[in-house]
Formats: sequence, structure tokens, C-alpha cells
Amino acid sequence: QLDDRLARRQAMAERYAAGIAAIAGLRTLVAAPWTTRHAWWGHVVMVDASRFGRDAAAVAAALGELGIGTRRLYHPLHLHAPLRQFAHATAPLHVCEATAPQGLVLPSGNGLTAEQVDRVLAALRALAITPSPAAP
Repeated sequence: QLDDRLARRQAMAERYAAGIAAIAGLRTLVAAPWTTRHAWWGHVVMVDASRFGRDAAAVAAALGELGIGTRRLYHPLHLHAPLRQFAHATAPLHVCEATAPQGLVLPSGNGLTAEQVDRVLAALRALAITPSPAAP
């Protein structure tokens, strides 16, 4: 049963990746080549606002208006209130701070269907500043 769930998640990840690859300003995170298998707990998209035409927060809000839930990829721990006093104590975390606002986790889960992924991809294409070709 676990193998079946992982196979479904892999198929949805591949569907997301193929669709996102055709949209300027978006990219997916990929599994490291040295991993044996990825669980695809979430489908992450990184938003390049200068190319996509909206930042990740605006994309999340627009998708939310369409009934498509997303969430931030992460909020840097050193920026949480209890840890701010330690931020940059040893070294600046520029990459972490620059990438955090760009990441969104798209709908995912064991029950995700191809039709739902296609709906998310269609919404992303419609939100892009430069229209991308329709999916095949």
C-alpha cells in the first residue's frame, strides 16, 4: 500500500513538473539525484516575480480566491520572534531569507487527482504575466 501511495505521488509530481516547466517564472524543486525515492510530501514551486509577473504571496492569494489552497514553503527559523535575537549572530543567512518568500507548496496528498493538478496548472498559466501555451 505504501508503494502504491508513493507511486501516485511520484506521478502527480511528474505531472506538476511537466506543467510548471512550460510556465515562465516558475520552477519546481527536484529530488536530489542521490536519493533512492522521494515521498513528495508537498509539491513546491518557486516563483520568480520578475518573470512570472506576481510574487509568491500574490500567487497564493489569487489561487486562494479560486479555491486552491497553498502554503509558504517555510519561514526562516531565525526570523521567528523567540529566535530573532540570535539572527545573524554567526553569519548572515542571505540565501535563506531570499528564497523563503519565493516558495509555495501546491496542493498535494494521497487523494490528489490528475484533474486537480491540471486545474492548479491552468490557474497558474492564467495568472502568469506572459501567457504560456496551453497544456497538451
